[in-house]
Amino acid sequence: MQVGDLVARKDVNPITCSITEKNGRYGLIVAKYIAGTPPHECVRVWWPKSGKVYSIGIGWIEVINASR
Repeated sequence: MQVGDLVARKDVNPITCSITEKNGRYGLIVAKYIAGTPPHECVRVWWPKSGKVYSIGIGWIEVINASR
């Protein structure tokens, strides 16, 4: 995963399904960083449907189309 990749949120439970409904299924990675305890990869994703940017762990999303 890298900045510019098109990603989709994985819907694995009712909470993530409601978030997807609000923000849309697809987003664009705008930043990548390490955070949390233990440290793990996170990304900031711009969700066009809501027009907002949110941080999310990479385990909760999948790459749909990688940037070149």
